[in-house]
Amino acid sequence: MKPQEVCPVIELPSEWGAYLESLDKKQRHELRRKLRRSEESAADWYIVGQEHDLTTETNIFLRLMASASPEKAEFLANPKNVTFFKRLVPLLMERGWLQIAFLTVESRHAAAYMNFLYNNEVQIYNSGLDVEAANGISAGIVLLGRLIQFAIEHGYQRFDFLRGNEEYKYRMGAVDTHVFMLMASYAVVPATSN
Repeated sequence: MKPQEVCPVIELPSEWGAYLESLDKKQRHELRRKLRRSEESAADWYIVGQEHDLTTETNIFLRLMASASPEKAEFLANPKNVTFFKRLVPLLMERGWLQIAFLTVESRHAAAYMNFLYNNEVQIYNSGLDVEAANGISAGIVLLGRLIQFAIEHGYQRFDFLRGNEEYKYRMGAVDTHVFMLMASYAVVPATSN
């Protein structure tokens, strides 16, 4: 067994204020400032629910995901990958295992997260960002802050960033857990004749 990657997680407290206090002073100040600035910038956020058209919301998510990075755009350029998302999303939503959330700025979709909800955890699966629509606010961090607050208020115990050691995860208070690779093999014993 050998370490493969890190998996940053936040063990969620029972109150938003306790979460903020768990951050170092600078990061707490930055998060509060970004949240305040978003409120002043006509930013709003929502979680996709039964009142939304899931096909439309999935398409918006995929557009934001593709605009987030060249790697994600290349991944979504393959129609099979788009089909995978479009088939998987309704199945997971129906079971209550998926959360899609958006941040809008002046009614334009600026940031998105697609998270798994399982075993009292929020597990970030993927994200999207339209920097132009964000209009100068830290849309991804603002939405992430709102989702952490939502998770705390709804009794989730853990916020799991899954694989990857990107800096923003640690700024939000995550600490590493490790993903291990276990390799097993067996020896074939030749048959003996008696």
